[in-house]
Amino acid sequence: MQAGTSPERFRRDFAFRGLVLGAGSFIPGVGGLVVLSALQRFGEEVTASYGFALSVYGLVAVLCSGHGIAAVARLSRSIAAGESTSRQRLVFAELVATALAATATLIILAALVGTVVLVSGDVDKPTFVAAYSSLLIGSFLFPVGQAIAGWQQVRGEDVRMVQYTVESTVISVGISLLIASVCPDPLVVVASCGIVNGLGSLVAVVRSCRRLRPVARGTLKLGWSWLRARPRDAFAGVPRVGAASWDGIILASTFALTIQIAISVDAATGATTAILVATLRTLIIPIKTVGILAGRLTRLRAVNPQNEPRLLRSLTFIMCLATTPIGILMIAMPEQVAEVLGIPSSAGADLAIALAGTQILLEPAIGFASAALKVLIRPSTMLVPLAVTLWGVTLPLMLGLHWLGVLSIVSLWAVLLSARVTFGLLVILRARRWGIAATNNAAVLHAR
Repeated sequence: MQAGTSPERFRRDFAFRGLVLGAGSFIPGVGGLVVLSALQRFGEEVTASYGFALSVYGLVAVLCSGHGIAAVARLSRSIAAGESTSRQRLVFAELVATALAATATLIILAALVGTVVLVSGDVDKPTFVAAYSSLLIGSFLFPVGQAIAGWQQVRGEDVRMVQYTVESTVISVGISLLIASVCPDPLVVVASCGIVNGLGSLVAVVRSCRRLRPVARGTLKLGWSWLRARPRDAFAGVPRVGAASWDGIILASTFALTIQIAISVDAATGATTAILVATLRTLIIPIKTVGILAGRLTRLRAVNPQNEPRLLRSLTFIMCLATTPIGILMIAMPEQVAEVLGIPSSAGADLAIALAGTQILLEPAIGFASAALKVLIRPSTMLVPLAVTLWGVTLPLMLGLHWLGVLSIVSLWAVLLSARVTFGLLVILRARRWGIAATNNAAVLHAR
C-alpha cells in the first residue's frame, strides 16, 4: 500500500466510500421495488407487466452506466496528469456530447424494444405500454446524469450525489404510493408512477447541474455545441463508452427474458419472478458498483502488483460482512420476506426466495469480485464466460423446461442459481490465475 496508509485506514476508507456509492445505486432500486409491491392490489397480471417494464427500464439504466465510469476514468487521468482547468472542461464537454448522442440512440433503441415486446411478448399489453412509455421519460436523462455523477465522484462529492438521489427517490416513491392507494384505474396508476419517477430524475439532474464547480460551468452548453459541430465523433463514442457496462447488459437482459418466460407459465409465477428479479437487481447493482471501487482502490493503494490479490481478498471479506445478513434473512425467514415484498406466500415462492437468498450469499465472490477484476485486469474480463453461462446455457435451459411443461417458480430459480454458482467458480479460478501471475511477475522483477 501507499506509504502512510495503514491497513485499518484503507479498509475504513473503502467501507465509507463503498457505503456511499452503494447507497446511491441501492436506493432507486428499493424505490422501484416498493412501487412494484404496491401494485399487487391490482392483480398479478398488472404486477408482472409492470415488473417486466421495470426490468427493461433497468436494462436502459445499465446501458447508460458506462458514461459514469468513463467520466471517472478520463477526468481522473486528466487531474492526475496536472492538466489545466480549461483542458478538464474540454474533456468533460466531450463526455457530455457523447452522453447527448447516447440519449438520441436510446430513443431509437427504446422504440425498437417496445415494438418487439408488443409483437412477440406475452404480457398485458395496455399495462406494459403505460408503464414502459412513462418510465422511459426518466431514462432519457440517464446518460447526461451519469456523466455528471462521474464528475461529482472525481471531485469527492459522493455524499452530495447520494443526497440528491435519496431525496428525489423518497419524494417520487411517496407520490407514487399515494396515487396507487387512491386511484382505482391500474393504467393511470402505472403511467403516473413512471411519470413521477422521471420527474424525480429530472430534479436530481438539475440540482446536480447547479452544484457543478466553476470549472464545469457552461460545459453542458459546450457539450451541445460539440455535438452539433462533430456529430460523427460524438455518436462514434457511444459504443466505446457503453463497453464498460456490457456485462451488466448481459445480466439485465437475462433478467428481462426470465420475467417474460415466467409470465408465459402463469400470472402468479410471472408476478413472483418480477418482484424477486427487482429485489436481486436492487442488491446486485450496488455490489458491482462497490466492486469497481474496490478495484480502483486496490490498484491505487498497492505498492506493487504482488499486494493486489491480498488487498482484494480483504475488501471481499468486508463485502461478505455486509451481504451475509441479507442472504441469511431470505433463507431463514422466506415467509416474512414474502410478506414484506408483497409476494403471495406458498411453498414454491418461499423456496424461490431462499434460492435467491443463497445467491446473495455468493455475490461477494461473484458480482463484487468480477467487477473488481474489470479494473485490475481489463474491462472485458469474465465477459465471455458470463455470456456463455447466461445466454448460451441458462436461457435455453429455461426455455427447454418450459417446452417440456415442467418449468415452475422453483425450477426457474434453481436454474438461475446454478448458473450463478457456475459463473462464480469461473470468477474464482480467474482471480486465482491473476493472483499467481501477479506473484510470479513480482518475483521476476525482484530477481532482476
